[in-house]
Amino acid sequence: ARPGEMLQLYQGMRTRHCRRIIPDAPCVGVDRIIIERRRVEISGIEINGVRLSADEIEAFARADGFAPEQLLGAGGLDSIFARHNMGMFWSLNHPEGGNFEGVLIRWQPPREAA
Repeated sequence: ARPGEMLQLYQGMRTRHCRRIIPDAPCVGVDRIIIERRRVEISGIEINGVRLSADEIEAFARADGFAPEQLLGAGGLDSIFARHNMGMFWSLNHPEGGNFEGVLIRWQPPREAA
């Protein structure tokens, strides 16, 4: 993705449960990201070389869909901390461990219909 391109955001790709999450949205930025794991916890996040504080990691995990009040125990993710839920998700889906290095794609959320 590149800034200015329209993004199609889906969940459940390559399954019969595939669905579009939101209407197409413009890409507003692409950042380098490293997510560090220790066991089932996210121990660090770095975006474009800048390390996030513990509070910023919690906010990032919440924004990425791991807020406890949104999950309601889904898939065993039942911590009161979003960063722990995110870490458990990564451990369950990537049992080989290790850090994640990739890109963080940012988009402009669609406006709510009036």
